[in-house]
Amino acid sequence: MTEHIEIEPVGVMLKEDFLDDIGISVPKFAQAIGVTRQEIYKIISGDRKVSPEMSIRFGMFFGMSLGYWNRLQNDYDMRIAKREKLDQFKQSIKPMQVA
Repeated sequence: MTEHIEIEPVGVMLKEDFLDDIGISVPKFAQAIGVTRQEIYKIISGDRKVSPEMSIRFGMFFGMSLGYWNRLQNDYDMRIAKREKLDQFKQSIKPMQVA
């Protein structure tokens, strides 16, 4: 079996590299961006994805590109899909042949 490097949900980065680094609690962050703390806790735990709307909120709060968090989520989703499905798809999908 192939060993994989752990891929952490986007919420882990949010918690460890942003909220913890600037010293803001989840409840205060949630209040600042106008969402419930439960929504943020679900993102941190990986039980919820960062939606485009949430990406805008995060981007505005942190002074970043509004699509930054959305791109991180998309990258995470693609890595998981490739890890879980790529071998199966390689066996069942044949590339189109150009004449």
